[in-house]
Amino acid sequence: MQRLFLYSTFSISKDETVAKFEERSIEMLEKAVELGHAKAAYALGVCYDFGDLVTCDKSRAALLFKKSAESGCSKVKLVYGLDLIHGFNGFPQNRNLGLVMLNETASAGVSEALEELAMLGESILYNNFASLKARFSFPYVE
Repeated sequence: MQRLFLYSTFSISKDETVAKFEERSIEMLEKAVELGHAKAAYALGVCYDFGDLVTCDKSRAALLFKKSAESGCSKVKLVYGLDLIHGFNGFPQNRNLGLVMLNETASAGVSEALEELAMLGESILYNNFASLKARFSFPYVE
């Protein structure tokens, strides 16, 4: 699965055209996602989110981000958590689960999650907030 993901990122043949590389890249990402590769789900989700190499499909992107988040990809938990909090991209609103995702992301060291929690007026749910606050230097987070 890791090999498929890596192979989707570069060409090893001088005879492979850009169009063929892009087609193969998407195919490899799809296969890696089927096998449960979290980073491949994120990468493919980005492609669908922005319409890069595929037709833009925000719903498909959101489902891929969800799959990646549920497989443990910390940065994607931020995106998925915000979708849940606000009920975006076809997901039913679930503030509690969204906050869990944001807290897991913050505890993994993703500073943007601390910012989002502060903007939402939420306190951090884990015990080591003081050390995390000092590490990220967010004086406005109480």
